[in-house]
Amino acid sequence: MDILEAKNLVIESGHRLKETGLIARTWGNISCRVSDTHFVITPSGMSYDRLTPDDIVLMDMRDMSYEGDVKPSGEKGIHALVYKKRPEANFVIHTHQEHASAVSALRGGIVDVAPELQARFGVRVPLANYGLPGTKKLIKGVEKAIEKTDGQAVLMACHGALVWGADSQDAFTVAHELETVAKGAVRGQFKAVINPVLPETEGDFEDAVVNHFITDYRPVDNNAFFCCDSRRLEDKPAFVVHFPDGDKEFSVYSETRGEPHTAHLYREIYKNRPDIKVIRVVRDESVIAVSMIGKSLKPQLDDFAQLLGADVRCVVYNNKVPKSSAAVCARALKGRHALLLMGVGALCSGIDDSDAEAACMILLKACRTRIASMLFDTYKVIPAIEAHLMRFVYLKKYSKKQ
Repeated sequence: MDILEAKNLVIESGHRLKETGLIARTWGNISCRVSDTHFVITPSGMSYDRLTPDDIVLMDMRDMSYEGDVKPSGEKGIHALVYKKRPEANFVIHTHQEHASAVSALRGGIVDVAPELQARFGVRVPLANYGLPGTKKLIKGVEKAIEKTDGQAVLMACHGALVWGADSQDAFTVAHELETVAKGAVRGQFKAVINPVLPETEGDFEDAVVNHFITDYRPVDNNAFFCCDSRRLEDKPAFVVHFPDGDKEFSVYSETRGEPHTAHLYREIYKNRPDIKVIRVVRDESVIAVSMIGKSLKPQLDDFAQLLGADVRCVVYNNKVPKSSAAVCARALKGRHALLLMGVGALCSGIDDSDAEAACMILLKACRTRIASMLFDTYKVIPAIEAHLMRFVYLKKYSKKQ
């Protein structure tokens, strides 16, 4: 394939991956084979929205050398590995897609793939042993996993998925069908462990899992927290609270009578965290369900550690004592960008809308991973020292490139 054509195809595919929700920010990477010895790949830490052909890196898979001053993705080694082991593969995608990532944290891979999907995946999707991103340990684990399958995908423990195809469309199809396989594996475990009848909605499914395993928790008034997003006003010592209907907002300059209850909380957060500019409320059923466990959420996936840190704490927000509750929440959010509110959901924050939205996406995936691990009884977290290391590297190398 022509090099420029391949580079443009990678850029187009990056936009498509974001649009379909298979990746966010700079997570994941994409490559395209251009010859028996070379492929092009996305750069390290650059947003997919602003990539140009000059940013896409030409790699020599024989010695992993590359042309130009742009640094290639840190996962270039696993892409080269696929091209070497699978001559029929011409396009490779590494994603952090939601359901496949959740299953990657369960430490068992996917067994008993449905017959109609075995042409792409074989009878099982193997799991590569855990290794920190970009390390030789990760590459070695992926190599062993590829050798165990005749299919077009492997999972990487606590990390995500690696898929490949004859062209970009084929690879996309594999990625989407892998979500179906992964979701089916979790729901199949629900049938085996809890009830042969699956709940109709995703929220009912997640509530059923938590209610089955968690019996000792304090009921919380789910409506005690008036759910409003917020934004700091850059040119004034104030912030805006957005009402849930999206048509109204409340500007807060100083404490006033009649202000939304959440104003106490946001005022306290903004006062203590000058780095936070945007606050989002997450009310997804899976997040509410995990908040009812009443414990800190710890990273089971690499991107959790990178973006959210070593844990997300869980607190009770009491609307009857908003000022003291606000102080408790602000302390729990110290050094973090997400906070579980028991029985309510969560707050996610960031330096801008994109940052806060990414935190919301990662937290949602983390909660669904936690729920899946309850079903499979495989709740294992990334060691704290590795979580802190990934967070440090992310802040130093990647967060400023978004």
